[in-house]
Amino acid sequence: MVMTFASCGRCENCLRGRTPYCDLMFRANFGGTRLDGSTPLSCRGLTIYGEFMGQSSFATHWIVDERAVVVVSKDLPLETISPLGCSVQTGAARC
Repeated sequence: MVMTFASCGRCENCLRGRTPYCDLMFRANFGGTRLDGSTPLSCRGLTIYGEFMGQSSFATHWIVDERAVVVVSKDLPLETISPLGCSVQTGAARC
């Protein structure tokens, strides 16, 4: 699996399959929280803001919205598909 950016899944653009143009793209990916304002983690009562790009991936486990996960064939080499999670999408979203 590879991860992608977050989207709301409810706006007109998301419903048309145009998630790079999600009406809530900035808030969903750069707000540090889920769209409802909650966070998936806390420590000793303190909020941990770990939702950059809608996910937290430098860990042994992923905390990510299901819309941000793409299942790919296990036969594909990681070094080939890794750039798809950021660089290709960033350029393609601008088309």
